[in-house]
Amino acid sequence: MTDELLAKLVDRVLDFALEIGPTDCLYIEAKDIAPEATAAFVEGAKKRGATAIADNESSLSNSEIARRLTKEQAEIMASRKLKKAQASTVVLVLDGTPVALESDLPSDKLSLLLKVRAPFSSFVSKNRKWTRLRWPNPSMAQQANQEWDAFVDSWAQACLFDWSSVASETERLRQIIEDANQVRIVGENTDLAFSIAGIPACLCCGRENIPGGEVFTAPVKKSVNGEVFFNVPSSHASTIFGRVSLCFKDGKVVSSQAETNDNKLKRLLATDKGASFLGEFALGLNPKITAPLFDTHFDEKIAGSFHLALGRAYDCADNGNRSQLHWDLVSIQRRDFPGTIYLDNQVLRKDGLFADDTFRVLNASSA
Repeated sequence: MTDELLAKLVDRVLDFALEIGPTDCLYIEAKDIAPEATAAFVEGAKKRGATAIADNESSLSNSEIARRLTKEQAEIMASRKLKKAQASTVVLVLDGTPVALESDLPSDKLSLLLKVRAPFSSFVSKNRKWTRLRWPNPSMAQQANQEWDAFVDSWAQACLFDWSSVASETERLRQIIEDANQVRIVGENTDLAFSIAGIPACLCCGRENIPGGEVFTAPVKKSVNGEVFFNVPSSHASTIFGRVSLCFKDGKVVSSQAETNDNKLKRLLATDKGASFLGEFALGLNPKITAPLFDTHFDEKIAGSFHLALGRAYDCADNGNRSQLHWDLVSIQRRDFPGTIYLDNQVLRKDGLFADDTFRVLNASSA
């Protein structure tokens, strides 16, 4: 990564996403990040008058620790991580975790890892200004079948998209979704209907998550009925799941199938009572992301896509579902993957194109 690109990212994160000021204390959780990159964010915070501390973690070391992790050790780790968040005013997560590093961990160890992070994540999302930047690494480029330089260029364009230039369009779309009552999604092996009545809609456009580019709400918990097919392979806990199909009755998954790792899919659905219910419905809006990188934090932002999350709802769009799990499953709807989303029986988007021309700047460029 060039010094020029790194400087642009530091400015975007500290000034736009976090709006760092002289009274702030920034906590940086860096995972598999080059020390000089972490240092650039620390120095950037100091130049703005803030204080900053950073933890540099290795997911390889964390994976080995997880293999021997006990419940008591997980509770101690969770407490220590939470205290660091509590001592800060803003939090930045730089996540360069390689793809599939933890894929062979036993399910009980994966569950303990979720418990280590859950108190930290819950506290930060409710009480601190925060952002998470997915950092590029060679395994992501390999997974996307791209040369490294081309991958970094695509990554940078997605992360640095100017969301202020489309602020009025994204806000109007958010309001339309918030005012709607019923959603129906139709496409390949998909006919799913649910209510969103009374659930707020929220924007994620380059502040809490980078890259940004989604508008999201949540289904009324027990209103979901029908079937849905996700044509983008999905990752969770560094396991790649082949294209997933789910069938819902009164909000709950009653049958499921994944082309790969089907057994792990079923174990995830049994994580807890909330894991088999939905906690999010969202539309992908980033015009610089038009093809899967097989990394959820990018793929959920694909222009012309939608995603549904199994498990925990977000506080700003809360349908009451509680779970350790929050897993986004993505499906593309474009001319090459036809599909339509209806709001209150009116077409909102068809084959990646919004019916209202007001939103043309948010359309999938390849639609």
